[in-house]
Amino acid sequence: LRATEYSGLSHVWANVIEANAEQKALIELSENVYRNDLSIVEKSSHILEIERLLTIQGKRKLRGDNRFSDRRDARITSKEIAESIGLSKRVFQNHKQIGKSLSEEAKTLIKGSSIENNLRKLLEVARTTGAKEQVAFVNELIKIKQKKTKSEGKVKSQTVFYEKIDEQGQI
Repeated sequence: LRATEYSGLSHVWANVIEANAEQKALIELSENVYRNDLSIVEKSSHILEIERLLTIQGKRKLRGDNRFSDRRDARITSKEIAESIGLSKRVFQNHKQIGKSLSEEAKTLIKGSSIENNLRKLLEVARTTGAKEQVAFVNELIKIKQKKTKSEGKVKSQTVFYEKIDEQGQI
């Protein structure tokens, strides 16, 4: 509604639905997963919460349910959840693993770091057992990334320096 006010519009089309607190939370989480400014860890937490809410509402198919026996079954699978939020089933499963397996200490270190949006590195950390081991691994990955960034910066500055010399005709 604020965007409507800022743009000067007097009317806006809207779908008004009645929903309980869990349904409202589910709608909000589903919309937030689409946002580009969420990190992989934040998106993973949202995905786990979506699954939890669907399970509470009885809308989530569980492991062992026969997906072929009753086509009228309104409960949804992981693949259907993934598609509804714009992810492949594999990426969806990777996000779930990150959300479930990362320790809170590791999540804190990852936030704002150079590996925050590196799915492959986050999966490596998530597959490491133990909170202390995850923290040590995250620290190691961040140090390696910082060293690479610093060395890449030196190479770029040297390249620029030599280009300026060449433009002046000096060696």
